[in-house]
Amino acid sequence: MKAPFAGTVTQVNFQSGEWVIPGQAIVALADLEHPRIETTDLSEKDVPQVEVGQPVTILIEALNQEVMGRVSEIAPLADTLGGDVVYKTTIDLIRFPWLAVGMSVEVQFGAGE
Repeated sequence: MKAPFAGTVTQVNFQSGEWVIPGQAIVALADLEHPRIETTDLSEKDVPQVEVGQPVTILIEALNQEVMGRVSEIAPLADTLGGDVVYKTTIDLIRFPWLAVGMSVEVQFGAGE
C-alpha cells in the first residue's frame, strides 16, 4: 500500500488475517503537521460571499480558543444537508494550538475584512 501523503495512522479497521474487499477503508491516515478543517454546511445563500484565500476565524470549542485560517477550497458541486443546499469548504489553519483529529469547531467566514 502507498498513501497519497505522509501522515500518521489514526485508525486501523481490520486485523491480521482478515479478508478485505476492494474499496474498503482499512486504515485512516491524518496529516497532523498541517491540519485542515472541512466544513459541510456552507449554505448556497452564503457561498457567493466566500472565496478561496479569504481569511476565516475558527473557534475550537473544546479549547475555547480562536485561531485564524484561510479558505483553500470550495467544492464545485453542492450536497444537501437536512434539506438545505450546502457546499463542502476546506480551510487551512495559519497557526494553531495542540489539536486532535475530529475536534468540533465553529467557522466564521469573512474574518478580518
